[in-house]
Amino acid sequence: MLLRRTDISARRPTRKTERSRMMQLLLVGAFDHVPPGDAVHVAKEMGWRVRRALDCGDALACLQTEEVDAILIAATDRTVAEDPQRSALLRAVEEKRIAGWLCGMEPERRDTPSLIESIPLGISPDELRGRLTMICRYQDLLRNLDGELSNLRRLGRQLSDHFHEVDQEMQLAGRLQRDFLPTLDAPIGNARFASLYLPASWVSGDIFNVFPLDDRRTAFYLADAVGHGMAAGLLTMFINRVLTPTGGGTIEPGEALARLNEALLGQALPNCQFVTAWYGVLDHETLTLTYARGGHPHPFHLSADGITELRSTGGLLGVFDQESFPAVRTRLRPGDRVLLYTDGIELVFPTAQEAAKDVHPLAAFLEPLRGLAVEPLLRELGIRVAEGEGSLKPRD
Repeated sequence: MLLRRTDISARRPTRKTERSRMMQLLLVGAFDHVPPGDAVHVAKEMGWRVRRALDCGDALACLQTEEVDAILIAATDRTVAEDPQRSALLRAVEEKRIAGWLCGMEPERRDTPSLIESIPLGISPDELRGRLTMICRYQDLLRNLDGELSNLRRLGRQLSDHFHEVDQEMQLAGRLQRDFLPTLDAPIGNARFASLYLPASWVSGDIFNVFPLDDRRTAFYLADAVGHGMAAGLLTMFINRVLTPTGGGTIEPGEALARLNEALLGQALPNCQFVTAWYGVLDHETLTLTYARGGHPHPFHLSADGITELRSTGGLLGVFDQESFPAVRTRLRPGDRVLLYTDGIELVFPTAQEAAKDVHPLAAFLEPLRGLAVEPLLRELGIRVAEGEGSLKPRD
């Protein structure tokens, strides 16, 4: 679209509407004669207020209490040239975005842009008038921009403080979540349990528990709430409450998962929130492991004969009503190990399609390690996870 020159001129506000205060010129030091370009006369003619400062200290005090739009410094005045506060004055002029002129000095070569210029003593009134006119035109805009920048800096500090508080709260939530996890230092009967817990952030969507059902049976489960962060972490507390029996009594693995499925559906969770879980019960006398699965990765059974998956059927939890989770029984032998894991560890290894046919990539990694005890086995697995691609932002 083309605009005529008259259209542009008509859009300019008058000087009275452009500025709500009088512009101010600050003269610093003593000039041997009339200030260059007859600065006082030109400034007053343009409606500026002229203020004088005898030295740099007086000028600094003026900058702290008054709004100054331009400053003219008598660089040839020995009082100013040798003033120890001269450098502080020049820094203040730069920080406050004030147009500054050093009168009587040769132009300085600067590596960075500066609002302080050197001007000759013989500057003409017309050139000075042009400089002051330019300041009138853009100073208000610059001050408004400075104000916006100050607001943004203040907002940035507030956001930084807020994020720091959130980070502290998330760290506390992560410590509390870890406190809910079982301590697995001592064996339970003739079985030993150990864990490798590596959350992607302060709060994890994974939860596990180990607890005795009676004198001969121990239950244990691993569950994974979809997603990460606080929402998934809070859901793990709900999972733990449902799957961990209170007041005695026992429950079969399939019944436990069915109960969790109904409880999740009853909450009507938003955003298609669902859970995967594996629940097992070990009979210490017969070494019979009874287990059920709800959409969770199949655990591995490590024995002297090799590595196999403990397969079972069962869909995602919290998705379909009346879902069934049939239990499966298997007989363990002394020295056998069962490895449960969540989907996050699968990203460390190649996909099943990339691995050898019919061999799960995690199983291939575990094959040479299946003779290790539980703790060394988990230690090797932790090292592999830490070295994995993308480990700077891992999954639970």
